[in-house]
Amino acid sequence: MLQENYKNSFIEGFKTLSFCRCIKYGYDNKYDLVTEDASCRFPDYLYSEVALIDILAKVERDKILLDSASRVGRVAEGMEGKRVMDICLKFYNSSLLDSVAISRYQKDKNQ
Repeated sequence: MLQENYKNSFIEGFKTLSFCRCIKYGYDNKYDLVTEDASCRFPDYLYSEVALIDILAKVERDKILLDSASRVGRVAEGMEGKRVMDICLKFYNSSLLDSVAISRYQKDKNQ
């Protein structure tokens, strides 16, 4: 039971922190989410994942920038600009992030 709780905490924490970093980079570091929201703080057992989470979040930031640029002149007035929340929520719910989180948990468990 304890191992199952750790697994769930690891995977959920990995995904939540990835979402928080996506928001942070999507808004160009304008918000200090770590100070504002405890769920955006790295627990000890995820410190080793910071670099990978940052890489994943920066890839999403690049998608946000490309999406924003591609919408100019193609959407209704007032709808241009970044869609940070939308893209970061899709990232959080993606099968890609699920599989990466599970894979990292398996690696952590085997160490």
